[in-house]
Amino acid sequence: RVFRQKRGPMGTRLNLETSAEVLTVYEVQPFTKFNRSIWSNLKMDRSLIEVYANGGQQLTKAYEGLTREQLFAVPIAGTWSLHQIAIHLMESDLIATDRMKRIAAMDKPLLIGYDESAFARLPGIEHIDTIAACHMFDQNRQMTAIVLRALPGESFDRCGIHNEIGRVTLAEMLDKYVQHLAGHMTWVDKKRGLVGAVD
Repeated sequence: RVFRQKRGPMGTRLNLETSAEVLTVYEVQPFTKFNRSIWSNLKMDRSLIEVYANGGQQLTKAYEGLTREQLFAVPIAGTWSLHQIAIHLMESDLIATDRMKRIAAMDKPLLIGYDESAFARLPGIEHIDTIAACHMFDQNRQMTAIVLRALPGESFDRCGIHNEIGRVTLAEMLDKYVQHLAGHMTWVDKKRGLVGAVD
């Protein structure tokens, strides 16, 4: 079966990052029933919380020193700019925190999907400060990690019910957002080079 569905993280519509029709792993294996087997027998590794927490500094460092022209450049037609990626990551992570806290605190809470491409088209997005968004991403992860560290091990087996993909545990949700950042960082690094950013 060839997977061509343009669906992204948590079942949302994905703005595919394509170059010569080569898709990254996170694009061809989104968080859907199609690849749910990757979480079969997933055991919570508490070191993943630290990987999650450290992701904020990774993002902010990648955006340091970029000019407005570099942030808003679209070197590959039809894909997101570095600015749009940063705003998406901030918005996605705020939603992630809500979802993880719901799973930890509530009995099988309902988790609602969203259209990330529609979010990206909202008026005013271009006026949000990119670096402030990166710092918000970092701060949110730091504060969420405090809660995650305090949870007992059995809490990560708790689950919520997503309206598009079904049952998902807290451990799966945490792993998903670690992988979400990793996937986008591949493109952040690539686009930094394409817009002439100096390391």
